[in-house]
Amino acid sequence: MLKYGFFNSVNGDRLYDADDISNFFYKLISDGVFVTPSTSLQVTASSGMTVSIAAGYGMIKAKYINNDSPAYLTLDSADSTNPRLDRVVLGLNYANRAISLYIKKGTAAATPTAPTLTRTAGVLWELSLATIEVPAGATAITQANITDDRGNSELCGYVTGMIQQIDTSALFAQFTAAFYQWFNNLTESLTVEVSAQCFTETYTTTAANTITIPITLDSFNASLDSVAVYISGLRLTPQVDYTVSGSTITLTKAISKVGTVCVIDIIKNAVQAPGIIADAMITTNSIGEPVLGDLSIIEEGNS
Repeated sequence: MLKYGFFNSVNGDRLYDADDISNFFYKLISDGVFVTPSTSLQVTASSGMTVSIAAGYGMIKAKYINNDSPAYLTLDSADSTNPRLDRVVLGLNYANRAISLYIKKGTAAATPTAPTLTRTAGVLWELSLATIEVPAGATAITQANITDDRGNSELCGYVTGMIQQIDTSALFAQFTAAFYQWFNNLTESLTVEVSAQCFTETYTTTAANTITIPITLDSFNASLDSVAVYISGLRLTPQVDYTVSGSTITLTKAISKVGTVCVIDIIKNAVQAPGIIADAMITTNSIGEPVLGDLSIIEEGNS
């Protein structure tokens, strides 16, 4: 059947309904979310298991939605054992003659998948604004749990027309949150190699009941370097027999005899980039214990 429009009615011979008006835009405006402002219908974490859908405009099958203030949706409680993927959906229900926002709940599983969108012409048509990971046992949703689907043309997409204008200034809240979550977890999987240098100092007491021993190495850093203390050939126990603060070793028990020789081994540590290895020379300290000597750094694969 051939359809056309619009013309003025003469004696009621040109009558049009809402579908006729929508069909006028059907080939001009695509489904999705309007890109201006860039936060249009963006899903963000709110509090607890609640998410917020920002104000904005959208189109489904040439029918518009105007969310003029933030809307809030609360997800069901997390499964105690397995994670789940839910969707925040913009759905056009033809029978109800309505477009609404709602949560489409997924199924908890060891490897969950997001629920399938329903797209039946003339019945129900759904767009996914976001996919939300609900970790097992979670009591709150964070921004890092939310994947923005607005820019995915398979799931939602941005409205395009004869003139397309895109403001991307606020599209990266999700990407930023995901990056920081990745970065904060990076040290759990990052492989680094450590080099070390050993410096030995001696100190001879000049007074009875000596309780402090100075460290004279200029580059000593009490927060990063390790210290081993020997008195009369006996190794002391850190935090029990002595403590280190600044460039001073404080003994728990004073040295009563003048002329007692104290040996201090200082191990300086340095984190290297992956792919760099350290070539260490093993030497002995003043009492015959093996220690690391000066290190030479060698590029891996070269010698």
